[in-house]
Amino acid sequence: LDLSWNSLTVDSFQALGVGVNGCPTLQQLSIAGCSGCRTPLGESPCTVFLENMVGGAPALRILDLTANLLDSSGTLVLEDALEQHKKLEKLILSENTLGSPGTSSILRLLCRDSCGLQSIDCTDCVSVGEEHGGTDGGKTGEPGNGRNFNVANPCGRYVLDL
Repeated sequence: LDLSWNSLTVDSFQALGVGVNGCPTLQQLSIAGCSGCRTPLGESPCTVFLENMVGGAPALRILDLTANLLDSSGTLVLEDALEQHKKLEKLILSENTLGSPGTSSILRLLCRDSCGLQSIDCTDCVSVGEEHGGTDGGKTGEPGNGRNFNVANPCGRYVLDL
């Protein structure tokens, strides 16, 4: 099932998660680029889908979550949602800002015997701040200098130095 590049609302993600959870024959699901913007709490709407599919979709082998604004908090939800999926073989997380904690969540998932993952694609998954040479979550580390612009989460106060 390929639903990629459709802008889904939080309610749509919830309905999709419930539907996928109750589908015993679904083997492939692609929802790449379906998170148009973050929720008011700053979360990826895709996490609502993951919360609602926990323990379901027993036949799912391939899951594509490319470009869904997943960050380290979203990967914690992902880790919990997929830890019991023995048939899941491939997870595609390209173009998400996972960060170091998010990458750790994915590696823990890969190491679990309860999960059947054999392949994870993290192409172009840059940690927030690393695109500017830093690893401090996008902050410059110096008082008064503000933050580096983050396309995935542009909210906040910035200092423009002309």
